Amino acid sequence: MLPRIDTFLPSRHVVKVGLNMALERFEADNRDFLSACTSYVQSQLGGSGYCLTIDPTKFNSPTSRKRRSLISDTEVGVYVVMNDAASSAQDLDEAMELMPQDQLYKLLAANENGDPEQDFIDSYEYKSPIGETSNPIYYIARVEPEDESGEDWIDTPTGIAVVVICSILGFLLLAALAAVAIYAIRKLLMRPKAVKLEATGPDMEARKNWKKSIRKAILMSNLATAKAIDPTSGRVYVYNKLTRSTRWLKTTAGTKVKSATGYNLGDIDDPNPMKADNSK
Repeated sequence: MLPRIDTFLPSRHVVKVGLNMALERFEADNRDFLSACTSYVQSQLGGSGYCLTIDPTKFNSPTSRKRRSLISDTEVGVYVVMNDAASSAQDLDEAMELMPQDQLYKLLAANENGDPEQDFIDSYEYKSPIGETSNPIYYIARVEPEDESGEDWIDTPTGIAVVVICSILGFLLLAALAAVAIYAIRKLLMRPKAVKLEATGPDMEARKNWKKSIRKAILMSNLATAKAIDPTSGRVYVYNKLTRSTRWLKTTAGTKVKSATGYNLGDIDDPNPMKADNSK
């Protein structure tokens, strides 16, 4: 049973080791890597210490090295357990002693630039599926502390407060947008239809009558008739200026009129009684 990794801060006990090999190959060969690392540590400490790994990930290293590979590298966290008191069920109450990060870094790295100790490089030899052997370890780095409390920022009181405030503001913003949309839709649906209202009052009545008079005058002008005397018979006839039709002017009794003189206007079937004879 391995020690629980959530009982310590990686920034205090873990160093990162870079390997020039694919993550899939490292995971398949992880046991050999741990065995080689443990052998190296115990050779430096006189027989104590056990290497363990956490969070192996793919990594594209910016550091320069002699051999380049098209396959992405692997970066893995390494820490050392100085005792195995917490590795069995009956000893879970015992304290687990871990090597401090600075001590482990000095043990694995040759300098502050992250160059590994040559003995550590030589301790792990990887054999590829096609039979090629290599020493893939090529850099060492400290794990920087993300938070001294050991908690993710979002789990801190500040992070929780920020998340809650942002959630409330987001909810209020969505509610405001929904309210505006509902108001706009209701206003659009409840808009009264335009109704053409006729104005009333003495002025409008006079205007209507004036318009009617104009239309009537135009109509009468278009249908106006006139009278004239036939030069041959001397009789009066009526003609329409629009249709150019003619008819004899007669009395109400049916007698043809030779001249309007001597007749009462009421006795003559005259469509235009106010117009004099012989007018055109």
